[in-house]
Amino acid sequence: MDTVRRLYFYFVSLASVLISLHGILRLAQSLLAGTAERNVVAFNVALLVVALPVYVFHWFLAQRAVASGQDHPHSAARKFYLYAVLLATVLIAAFHAHVLLERLFLAATGATRWPARAQIGSPLAALLVAGLFWAYHRYLAKRDCLLGAETEPGATWSRIYLYVTAAIGLALFAVGFADLLRALLRSMIPLTGNTQLALDLHLARDVASLLVGGVVWVSHWVWAQRRFRSGPAEQRSVVRKVFLYLVVLAAAIAALTSTALLLRDFLRLLLGTPNPGNTLLLDRLTWPVTFIVEGSLFWVYHWRTLQADICQTPEAPRQASLRRLYYYLVSGAGLVLVAWGLAHLLGALIASGTFWAQQIWGGDFVYQFNTDWFREQVSLNVAMLVVGTPVWVWHWRVTDRLAHQPDDPAGFEERRSVLRKAYIYLALFAAAVMLLIQPAQFVYRLLNVLLGAPMPHNFWDQVAGELSNSLVAALLWAYHWLALRHDRQLGEGDAHDREIAPCILILDTGTGELGCEVGRQLRRKLPTARLIGYGLGDPAKAALAACLETSSGDLPAQLAEAGAVVAPLSILLPDADGTISPAAQVLASSQVPRILIPMPEEGLTVAGVREKSLQSLAHAAAQAATQLV
Repeated sequence: MDTVRRLYFYFVSLASVLISLHGILRLAQSLLAGTAERNVVAFNVALLVVALPVYVFHWFLAQRAVASGQDHPHSAARKFYLYAVLLATVLIAAFHAHVLLERLFLAATGATRWPARAQIGSPLAALLVAGLFWAYHRYLAKRDCLLGAETEPGATWSRIYLYVTAAIGLALFAVGFADLLRALLRSMIPLTGNTQLALDLHLARDVASLLVGGVVWVSHWVWAQRRFRSGPAEQRSVVRKVFLYLVVLAAAIAALTSTALLLRDFLRLLLGTPNPGNTLLLDRLTWPVTFIVEGSLFWVYHWRTLQADICQTPEAPRQASLRRLYYYLVSGAGLVLVAWGLAHLLGALIASGTFWAQQIWGGDFVYQFNTDWFREQVSLNVAMLVVGTPVWVWHWRVTDRLAHQPDDPAGFEERRSVLRKAYIYLALFAAAVMLLIQPAQFVYRLLNVLLGAPMPHNFWDQVAGELSNSLVAALLWAYHWLALRHDRQLGEGDAHDREIAPCILILDTGTGELGCEVGRQLRRKLPTARLIGYGLGDPAKAALAACLETSSGDLPAQLAEAGAVVAPLSILLPDADGTISPAAQVLASSQVPRILIPMPEEGLTVAGVREKSLQSLAHAAAQAATQLV
């Protein structure tokens, strides 16, 4: 089945099945709840009369094409259809299951009366209908897998469904867990008002969130773990790494932000801020404690899972980029907290020093010092430093230690990564801008007063802030400049190694996809080697020029320079009329070691060699080239 026809059948099937699902769901809700209004029934019957035949017709043709072999059971369009319906039905079922459980729990605790037929029938009907649709499409997806393993890009849609659904379930579970934990903590505090009724409402809603979110999350996460153990394709999945890094980042933000807030309130009390009362203070602290506990649990679990994944499978280029993005984002966030907290803390200390100097030595100026402002600045910025410093130092040291390994290919890739350079130059730029603005304002204020202008009442606060900002900006600029200089020094050694590194010539025909994949594999194994692409045909030349280094010389000149040649086996075979191509003649007469790849092509079968994927063949060729050079 051609692509356009396939897209038509599956997108029409998707639209019509969702409309049919809506019609059946609303009808079932009306009938089971006993609230069947005439206009509601008429409208949804009309939807079914129109949409259901359209769906049945198009879905029958799509299924027949798969059964007859005209269409692939793992095409991207088919996978998108199946998993879009599965995601929609999961969301509908989860929402109505949450509503149903919440109403039943409220009635069981005595907070409300037992729900009427309509209050139970409506979500129950939606849950049953959505469950039936989900089960049917899950059966179709499993039956497709019996016809062969999922292939890209169709397998990507199944991963997206799996991890998006797991993320939704985890978010619902986390909300329920946090609310329930806070409600339990508040129940230990003697608060006034309708505390018991509020607690019952919280318990009903939170237990429903825990159950529904837990079932959705655990079921899909177990499914994801089983798929991860199934083979290398799942282990190299970028979608899984995105899910894990996002969960780790969200959990870390929740735990660290709550820690900062808790520490700030504690420091306020130590510095003499009036206590609002033990009851109100404890009630206010329940949220930070809740998020610290929950965030830490999810952070530790998913971080350990992520580290186990990385230890089990080597990082692919896209996974390495995702890892760098996470580390540099978190490191940048920690650096912002450190810079902000240090600058404002220094400003507050300088302002307090100015005040005490006035008290001891006197002077013509009068500085009005606000002790409440000082307490707030110290408590807030010390909390930011305590939280931000370990976050920045740990994440930055991990990447910096890796970048400063001169003999490690991973260190070479880290130093030359765009994300590292962007991080360092952004830090340098921000610090340089502060060094341009803050000292100029500081000098301007001093000169303005010295020349006779009246001194503003907040003059010393402003001067203290500008001086502290300048000092912190200078420190950050100097530190990142030294880091950049160290990277450059190591880069000069990389350039020297690259000059004496072996040269590998990569030949390809057709679209050039094989040559680009071989180049990617070789860059991981030999990061300092020169990889020269030579395409036989315009499409191959364009593809290799985009992903490899190219040379303007002819093939014999490039062979004289190369230490090894990687090429598809079909290059050496004669054409249809029996003539041997000039490239094959040049290769045959060369003494350069050759690595030939038996690509599956029409009319070409290599006895004793099992057909493999392009990635597997490229990996084997790169391994052989590494051993040769």
